[in-house]
Amino acid sequence: MKWKNKGKEFDEIWKEMKISSDEEICFYLFGAGKRGTELCSLFRLMGLLQNVKAFLDNDKALINTVKDGLSVQELSGYIPRKNSIVIISVGEKYEKEISEQLDEFGLKKNVDYFLWNDFYNYYFPLILLYKYNILFDDMVQISLTERCTLRCKNCAHTCPYTDKNNKLDLTIDEAMNSIDSFFGTFDYVNRFTLLGGEPLLYKNICEVTQYLGEKYRSRINDCFITTNATIIPNEQLLNICKNYNIGFEISDYRVAVPAIRNRVNEFIECLEKETIKYRVLNDDWIDLGFLYINNTNKEAERIFDLCKAPCHEVRLNRYYTCILARCASENIYANEGNEYYIEIGSKDEVTRKIAFEFIQGYCQEGYLKMCKHCNGLFSKNNKVTPGEQLLL
Repeated sequence: MKWKNKGKEFDEIWKEMKISSDEEICFYLFGAGKRGTELCSLFRLMGLLQNVKAFLDNDKALINTVKDGLSVQELSGYIPRKNSIVIISVGEKYEKEISEQLDEFGLKKNVDYFLWNDFYNYYFPLILLYKYNILFDDMVQISLTERCTLRCKNCAHTCPYTDKNNKLDLTIDEAMNSIDSFFGTFDYVNRFTLLGGEPLLYKNICEVTQYLGEKYRSRINDCFITTNATIIPNEQLLNICKNYNIGFEISDYRVAVPAIRNRVNEFIECLEKETIKYRVLNDDWIDLGFLYINNTNKEAERIFDLCKAPCHEVRLNRYYTCILARCASENIYANEGNEYYIEIGSKDEVTRKIAFEFIQGYCQEGYLKMCKHCNGLFSKNNKVTPGEQLLL
């Protein structure tokens, strides 16, 4: 979407929501499962858990029990009030059933109750900013290095195509300044990730991880280092991760690259021994088409709106809505100029509103330059083998 009223795009939308400015919002979570507890952890992180009044649920076995310090109630006991919101915090399988139940109860969608994705991705950050002056991001990443131990054919970060004459690593000051810039504008983030390339190739990984944990861990819900697990972390890094509850996301390429199986298994055993949290990623890969796609402006705009560019990156005082676009624009299409970004680092109202709008899909042209060379992350027709290696 193109900016039409930069820094004020959501002012009228907020007024239309008619949420009282002098009364607290009472949140009720319909569903006491995984999504409900995850949302509770975010409210707790931001000091707003007192605004979550109860869980609502249809499971008779849960009624009148306590979950995460909140009572679990039947819908029949819920009394709608001004500034009262119900969030359907269940999987998509049950959303339609619960929506119909709330409709019959006399509640209105997107006024009195909200579906999970609509609330989390749109209304939640809107309410946080306009009601509580809290700027929240779901995910942000810092690419510490473009170097990697593997040469994946369809690397989304285009690491195999990096010009070796370019600087491939952030300096330690650049990495720390990037972290400071993000938290100089944003208040909280659900997930903060250090990645590459392969971040364990980065010589200052311990210092940067320590800095992040020591200064900002209290403003991060989940914190991870994303790795292909081909380098075993040293004792210093393991201790830092334990001290600040920083985990590892393991991109699992053992099927495509059998030679790394033993090393990845050793990596996982190491984390389990040290009781450090981790999760193994087996996400589908798609061929984004960076090397051959040439979309029209109109097609690029359509792709950007569908994609929603969820993979945000901070690099010095530049906030990129799509790390993949930034990497490809520098590694493959450098002659087309830098990918679009906004400058952050300030907490003034205009900067924060522009950052919020940027996350919600607003930008100068209505698409990123690299959208003209991309299939989009939403594409389901270009699946490829994760981690397949380029031939030497």
